[in-house]
Amino acid sequence: MPNIDVLTRVKKETMAEVHRYGEEQELHHFYWRLKDPDTACVECKRRNNRLVNVYEIKYTLDTEFCKATTEEVCAFEIEATKVLTVVDERERQLAVIGGLEGDGAKGIRWQTADVEGLDDRCIKRDGRVFSMDQARSQLAGDFCKFADPEKGCECTFTVASNEEVERVATPAVSLEPEKKKSGCGAGLLFFALVPLGFAFL
Repeated sequence: MPNIDVLTRVKKETMAEVHRYGEEQELHHFYWRLKDPDTACVECKRRNNRLVNVYEIKYTLDTEFCKATTEEVCAFEIEATKVLTVVDERERQLAVIGGLEGDGAKGIRWQTADVEGLDDRCIKRDGRVFSMDQARSQLAGDFCKFADPEKGCECTFTVASNEEVERVATPAVSLEPEKKKSGCGAGLLFFALVPLGFAFL
C-alpha cells in the first residue's frame, strides 16, 4: 500500500493542478482518468472516468484513496472540462426565446433532442407548442437533466403559428351541458316547515 509520503506528494501535486485550472481557465470540473486501468487497484477502478468537482477531488485525496499493493499510487491524471449547469442553460435558452419573440414569434414548438439519457420531463415536451410565457415557465427550476454535461440542454425551438399558440393559450371551453340544479333542497325545506304549520293549528 502507498506510504503516507507518497499520498501527501500526490495530493499536493494534484491540488496544485486543480487550482491552476480554476485560476487560469475558470474550470472547476474534472474527469478522473487512470493511465493504466488494467493494473489499477479496485478502489481506483471505481473512480476511473468519473466526473468530479474540486471538493470531491480534495475529499478523495484526504483519504487513503489508493489500495495499490506497491508503494506508489495507481497512476492517474485529471482532465479539466467545462460542465454546463442548469443555470447556464436556462439563461441561454431564455435568450433564444427572447430572440424569437423579438422577431415577432408568439410561441414555439419544443423539439427534444433525440439522445439517450433524457428524463421524462424532456420527453413529454417534445413536439408541444407553448406560448412564450409558457415556454419561460417550462425553463424554471431544474428543467432539464442533461444527457451530456459538456453539451448541456440539446433541445431546440421552432416558431409555432399564431393559430397553434392561440389554441394552447386559450382555456378550452367545456362542451358538457350545464347541470340543472337539484330541487331536493326545496323539497326538504317544505317537509321541514310542515310540522311548524300544524303547530299553529
